[in-house]
Amino acid sequence: MARTGLVTTMWDEVDENVGNERMTTLQSNYWGPMIAQGSKTYRFWNTGDAARELLQEVISKSEERYHSMLRQEISELKTYKTVSAQDSCSHLEQLSEKRLEIMQKLRSKEGGAADEKTEEALRREYAEVGVELDVRMNEIQVLKRSPALLPLRRLLRSNRNYT
Repeated sequence: MARTGLVTTMWDEVDENVGNERMTTLQSNYWGPMIAQGSKTYRFWNTGDAARELLQEVISKSEERYHSMLRQEISELKTYKTVSAQDSCSHLEQLSEKRLEIMQKLRSKEGGAADEKTEEALRREYAEVGVELDVRMNEIQVLKRSPALLPLRRLLRSNRNYT
């Protein structure tokens, strides 16, 4: 449920006190179990800025989940004591850091009078790094699950115990 957003609308058309009462009722009587499992509530004020803020929140949460998953994958890779696993780990860390840096640059450009060409170049670079990360992650997942590599996986697991 942590990926679920519960959005209320019409805040621009209702008295704020009435809206707050309705929100409290929704949160306690209807949405309580979902909120307890990590769902978030949002108030949408029917403006372009409110839409951008809501989307930015969703994107940020998605980025956090992605980087958390990536850190977990890198941690797991570090347990393999092979050169290829260590190289993959190092490359994933570099790509991850690069993507975070680009995201920070993009966020710092938002709301300001940023050069459109620079922003477009950053967005393109962000997408390219994301594709490269996804390709690397897919390669790793395929290797981990390949039945033909079962003996190799057993060997790698046994090598984890050696330093």
